[in-house]
Amino acid sequence: MRLRELGAVSKTEGVPGIWRAVHTDSDCRGKGLIAQWMKEAGLQVREDCFGNIYGRLEGEVPETILTGSHVDTVKNGGLYDGACGVATAVSAVGALVKAGWKPYYSVEIIGIEEEEGSRFDLLYPGSRAIVGHLLTEELDSRDENGIVLKELMEEKGYDWKRISEADRRGDVKEFIELHIEQGAVLEKEGLSIGLVEHITGMMKADVAIYGEQNHAGTTPMYLRKDPVVKTAELILNMTERVKEISRSAVITIGELDLQPNVSNVIPGRVHFVIDMRDGDGAALLDAKKAVERIIHSAEDDGFRTELKIYSYKEPVSLDAGLVDCLEEAAREAGAAYKRMNSGAGHDSMAIAGEIPTCMIFIPSVDGISHSPQEYTRPEDLGWGCEVLGRLLVKRAKGRK
Repeated sequence: MRLRELGAVSKTEGVPGIWRAVHTDSDCRGKGLIAQWMKEAGLQVREDCFGNIYGRLEGEVPETILTGSHVDTVKNGGLYDGACGVATAVSAVGALVKAGWKPYYSVEIIGIEEEEGSRFDLLYPGSRAIVGHLLTEELDSRDENGIVLKELMEEKGYDWKRISEADRRGDVKEFIELHIEQGAVLEKEGLSIGLVEHITGMMKADVAIYGEQNHAGTTPMYLRKDPVVKTAELILNMTERVKEISRSAVITIGELDLQPNVSNVIPGRVHFVIDMRDGDGAALLDAKKAVERIIHSAEDDGFRTELKIYSYKEPVSLDAGLVDCLEEAAREAGAAYKRMNSGAGHDSMAIAGEIPTCMIFIPSVDGISHSPQEYTRPEDLGWGCEVLGRLLVKRAKGRK
């Protein structure tokens, strides 16, 4: 199986799972294997000046249908996230070539670099390079060892000064990304294909609630101004209100810090971080306003509040016509499917604003991802490959 083979060549010493970070030895070995797959499928292989790898099937015209996903992983990641979109594309296109398919539009498979940002603190640099949004000054970014990205690129033979040449907006007609769901919806509903309509919008906020620090034994309950109790109340109220506003919204308190964090002291401050997401832009905005009101309501009880929204991104809508065509392909294949939103960000998020884009989801067993335990059943990989192949035939047209 290709994904197991890719995982085997990408092992990083000292990391339990897989870590294919941009321009590491494991990344180089992984892309070398992907290049081999592409050549065996009858494709012309090249890399751009950032390191994205392409396999091209020449059509009757140079306009291109692009498909694929990212080749990198998080640290201690698994076999399927990103890589399955590349492997299934190679399988689908390879099968079509073997059957004698001659597309009208050219078709390319892409393995995109550094979607995860696991080595450099950059947001989707590989896919943003494809749509002309990666700035040369961003290449001054350093990894945790102080290595500068543009110096690393030079060392590996990539000319960062020509980064604008990675821009594909002039010839790429559409982008199709197949990806594991990274959630449990498809599996729990007994479905094999998800048709992604929107990629989630997101709000991230820092919150601090200030009360009165005091002795845990000598301060009676009626004299306390305990920010922990107030924070618990706020979290419950926010959660219930967000659920009322939107069935598709999610809110998570992923970080919680008490000061002074001592067992016999009533804390004086609680700090927490909110991660809130929804594919419905209007609902996300309503939820944001509701959360702000609830946080500041603590001031009515004598608490001091600080709220800083440090990230707010609108949802990204994928191309409606492509999603309709994808649904037709899934129906013709006989796949069990549903329309849905993505709760995680993807390369498609960066590309969709410039190039018509759609996404195909296939199930993740138990919803596990970003883990060595992530797994997608072979039959679901097969469904993904079948639907992707049918969609490519529809979009690239051509003849046998």
